[in-house]
Amino acid sequence: MPLLIAKSIEIPDVTTMPPPDSDIDCKSCDGGVVIRIPPVGLWRAGGVGAFGVGNFVGIAISLGAFAALFTIAAIIGSLGVLWEGAELPTVRDWSGVLGLGLCWAAPAAILLLAWHKGRTTVELTARDGKLSIDFDDPLLRRRVIIDRAELYEITKFATEPPGSSDGPSPNYSVLRITTRRQKPQPTIGIARPRMRDYEFLAGRTEQEIAWVADQLTAALGLVPPKPMTFWQWLRRDST
Repeated sequence: MPLLIAKSIEIPDVTTMPPPDSDIDCKSCDGGVVIRIPPVGLWRAGGVGAFGVGNFVGIAISLGAFAALFTIAAIIGSLGVLWEGAELPTVRDWSGVLGLGLCWAAPAAILLLAWHKGRTTVELTARDGKLSIDFDDPLLRRRVIIDRAELYEITKFATEPPGSSDGPSPNYSVLRITTRRQKPQPTIGIARPRMRDYEFLAGRTEQEIAWVADQLTAALGLVPPKPMTFWQWLRRDST
């Protein structure tokens, strides 16, 4: 009777494949996983807001509109086109110029922050019982290393801002990495919380963030924690 020899067939590991239409890159190496998340861009930095643009850009636009109105009022005041008893800021002296400069500095600072966040590349490496988080932004590169024993949970966290009369406010998701201290550390009059949250990847889709959380949880062998009781939640940020 002839022997049947089974031919080995390589099956792609679908668990390392990011969601469709995603530019996230994931590679397996030495029993771990490396996930590289490219920048989200200026218009998605800080999470997508109410008008389909990033929250940082939305704040910058709002502050810019206020600064524009203040500038128009100052120009009108400088030209002397005022009604009786009206007092408007003018740009005839240094105080007026300084005031306008401060008004425009706020939206410029927020826009610069949006550019900075939108150009940041995040690389997550889960290997050898450690989680390494590398932030590569236009100004510098920094790294955060977390031991597996300190990890409490890696999950997708959806913000839920309060709604208004126009309906519920749009929410956005972030990747939340929660750590806990194994032993209390001595401090000098400073209360240090038992747990700490790292939240980032705002601007990515819910599917992408949930996929990243699942990949890191599986690579590190984390067990989902049990839901906290009310008293445990109260002690969460206590010393």
